[in-house]
This record gives sequence, C-alpha cells and structure tokens, in this order.
Amino acid sequence: MAQSATVIPFRPRKDTAPAGEAAGQDRLSRALNTLELALAEQRDAIDRFRLALSDLDHAVLGLEAGLVRYGDELACVGHDLERLAIEARALEAWADEVLARARP
Repeated sequence: MAQSATVIPFRPRKDTAPAGEAAGQDRLSRALNTLELALAEQRDAIDRFRLALSDLDHAVLGLEAGLVRYGDELACVGHDLERLAIEARALEAWADEVLARARP
C-alpha cells in the first residue's frame, strides 16, 4: 500500500527579514544616521567658516581704509615738511643777510 502525503508549507512572514539581513539593515541604518550627522556638522562648519571669512573681509576692508587714510596723512605731512624746508631756507638766507650787514 502506497501512502502519499501532501506537504503544505508555512507562508513566509513578509514583515521580518532573515537574521543576517536584519543585522545588515541595522548596520546600514546606523551608518546612514552617522553620515547624516557628519554632513550636518560639516554644514555647520562651512557656515561658521563663511561667517569667519565675512568677518575677515570686513576687517581687511577696515584695515585698507585705515592704511589709505594713513597714506594720505603722510602725504600731507610730507607737503608740510617741504613747505617748512622752503621757509627754513628762506629764513636762513635772511639771517645770513642780516649777519652779513651787521659785520663791519
């Protein structure tokens, strides 16, 4: 007598993955979270860097303006010194003339 049996398989669960695949998904999820945090930190660092560059730009512009003013002041002092040198030579010539007339 031959017996036959029909094997009815259980339906696989759709909501769970095999243990190895679940661990892989978990590692991938943690890696993506770490990457997202790193990217957020990098965005913050870039924003701070841009702000620092902006501050540096303002400082350099202020320094440039100060140096231009300093150069202008030095030019004015140079002109004043030239004028004073001319007056000093004229005064020296007058003094020499007065001394020459005062000699017997």
